[in-house]
Amino acid sequence: MTEIPGSRPWCIPVANQKGGVGKTTVALSLAAAIEDSSGSVIVFDADPQQSAMEIAAAGSLPFQVRPALSAAELTSIRQVRGVDTVLIDLPGNLDDTPVLGEVLAASDFAIIAAQHLPFRLLCNLVDPLRGPVPVQQLRELLDGHGLPYFRSFVRRYVAHPQCGRR
Repeated sequence: MTEIPGSRPWCIPVANQKGGVGKTTVALSLAAAIEDSSGSVIVFDADPQQSAMEIAAAGSLPFQVRPALSAAELTSIRQVRGVDTVLIDLPGNLDDTPVLGEVLAASDFAIIAAQHLPFRLLCNLVDPLRGPVPVQQLRELLDGHGLPYFRSFVRRYVAHPQCGRR
């Protein structure tokens, strides 16, 4: 992979406030799929149980798994270069909220591992005031896949990204 100067990999945590829902399985399976499709990935294990580290130690994975429990290890996530994707296996509780906050602050988006239904999707960053086409396309896509969703959307506000600029 040729790295573009100044580029950084996608940073994607796998989260859920409950343990035992498959966060580690999702993180490792997604990492294997990325590697298999000619991508490059590293997994950080921020879960105190260190299940991803244990699995990595038991066999040869086609990608690297690193611990991320200390403040220095968490900070190192932001410094990673030379891979396409950084996946982070998060703890299954909210007891370690600083870890969660640090990781989410450095993330592009998060994957929420879940086992239980029913669920409903909340669509965000859609702006119905810019015309009905994007909203209609999203509804058609979700309906076509039989996915339940809330009728209301969280709008994309121009003011939010600009609020810190003064």
